Parts: sequence; structure tokens; C-alpha cells
Amino acid sequence: MEDKQENRLLNIALYVMLFIILISCFGRLIDHSVYFAENALSMLVRIMERILSF
Repeated sequence: MEDKQENRLLNIALYVMLFIILISCFGRLIDHSVYFAENALSMLVRIMERILSF
């Protein structure tokens, strides 16, 4: 009975670790995509300014 409880706790701990790792990986991806989106927006703004200036 105690062994089963310990196994369950170990499984929960493993799942929590995996969950945290996944969140950190997705967080990094989201940060990169936000960075790229900001760069793309600034590029679009520059292009629009050039088009409007002509």
C-alpha cells in the first residue's frame, strides 16, 4: 500500500517536471515569435513610411 503511494508521488513528480520543461520550451518559442513579430512590424512600418514619403 505504501509502495503504491510512493510510486504515485514519483509519477506525479515526473509529470510535473515534464510539464515545467514543456512550459519553459514553449515560453522560449513564444519569446522568439514575439521578437520576430516585433521585427516584422517595424519592417512593415518602415516600408509604409517609404511608400508614403514618395
